[in-house]
Amino acid sequence: MEVLEKALHDPDARVRNAAISSLGNLGKRNSSEVIPVLERALRTENDPRVKDSIVSALNRLGRKMPASASGVPWSSEKKRFIPGEELGGN
Repeated sequence: MEVLEKALHDPDARVRNAAISSLGNLGKRNSSEVIPVLERALRTENDPRVKDSIVSALNRLGRKMPASASGVPWSSEKKRFIPGEELGGN
């Protein structure tokens, strides 16, 4: 898990996303260790798309986070705009 934690600080967003995906899979077996790592990453991550991946992983692990926690105006969980954003018609 240490390697994945280090990857969360890689300059390449694709590497960080891959680490988040791996941590999410690992968290299915050991969420008590993975959730705090993802929560710390969410606080320090600047890329909204990576933050969205973190929020999605946390949600899959049972740590319900609002879609707005990622900083992007849509939720990857539902691929829809979050409340308060223009929907463009229903």
